[in-house]
Amino acid sequence: LYILRYKDILLAPFLSMLTTFLIFAVSLLPLVEKFRPYDKIGQVINDNVPEKDIPLIVEGYFWHNLPFYAKRKVLRDYPIQKIIEYSKEKPLLALVTREGLQKINNPEILWTGRLYRKGSESRFAVFLKYIRKALRGDYSGFEVRYLIFKR
Repeated sequence: LYILRYKDILLAPFLSMLTTFLIFAVSLLPLVEKFRPYDKIGQVINDNVPEKDIPLIVEGYFWHNLPFYAKRKVLRDYPIQKIIEYSKEKPLLALVTREGLQKINNPEILWTGRLYRKGSESRFAVFLKYIRKALRGDYSGFEVRYLIFKR
């Protein structure tokens, strides 16, 4: 009888958590996804470079989401000199910095944008802090990268 009489009180914590989660999912997560352009990078790669045997080479870093979205092998942490040497032998698909872009002769730029570089996105509170700064114009947690292709 006690549970039946006060059943509305027992549901209150569950309903408040559900409401909080829905507000979070509807308002915050779409904003966060604007700062995670991996799906756009993957779409550009698959639209412009259908050959799956051409790997994506990432200069000096690795984003763990890229293999999933690029749907191909991703070679990580390559120095720019090694990327240049690779491009002499085979077609080059690479994600490079501005300095790296200037060292490669006549690449086709497929995508340009900012990627998060201050650690892992799994540290969500830190990631949100840098997104907040970026919304105010301070992109210190992000790095401009260029997706290039060269036959």
